[in-house]
Amino acid sequence: FRRRIANSLATAQSWDADEDLLKKCRAKIPFDELRRKSASNTEYDFVLALSKSFKEKMTWINQSPCTMCGNKETKYLSTRGPDTDEEKLGQANRVEVYQCERCSASMTFPRYNSVAKLLETQMGRCGEYANLFGLYCRSLGLQARYILDVTDHVWTEVYLNSRWIMVDSCEGVIDENSMYEAGWAKDLSYVVAVASDHVVEVTPKYTRKFSDPDFQARRRAITSSEQAGHEIIRQIN
Repeated sequence: FRRRIANSLATAQSWDADEDLLKKCRAKIPFDELRRKSASNTEYDFVLALSKSFKEKMTWINQSPCTMCGNKETKYLSTRGPDTDEEKLGQANRVEVYQCERCSASMTFPRYNSVAKLLETQMGRCGEYANLFGLYCRSLGLQARYILDVTDHVWTEVYLNSRWIMVDSCEGVIDENSMYEAGWAKDLSYVVAVASDHVVEVTPKYTRKFSDPDFQARRRAITSSEQAGHEIIRQIN
């Protein structure tokens, strides 16, 4: 639990680490198009339009397609650490290895953590989406934080109109806190908001089942007690 929060903190802090990268990111944002798509001239509608535009420009990768024959049906074999200079520079701590079921060629899908590399590739899954979208927001001067759902998902929150709103750039959806539990039927446990300068648990914001025995049992599978979870977050802060 501590390690995953620490990794998320490194992600959020990377958004502000390189002013030139922020400028490069800002140059990719189609301001005129987003203003036309905004229902009104407000930050809220602009962020909604930005999330939808971002989703359209990204490529979701479930499995790496074959680079030899173009076949999209490939078989997952294993996950290894970074070997190549590109993988290491892109901070790909995990590299998924696949094999084509048509021509038997092997290929890889590096899970890049470097936001500079993601700005180049514009592909991945929820981790890559949330990471890069955070950079997009920071390039615009918007306060943003990385949201860690310790089950199997991450997204972003952006500070608008004196409150933090949920933005899921995988879906192009904002301000739909019930989407995960009620819509996706996810069994949540811990949801933690991680900004460059603070960490706070936001689980109650995304669930109506916090006090249910099953919900509490899932939390105890992660931390030994509520106090232990609070202490980890307090120490990180």
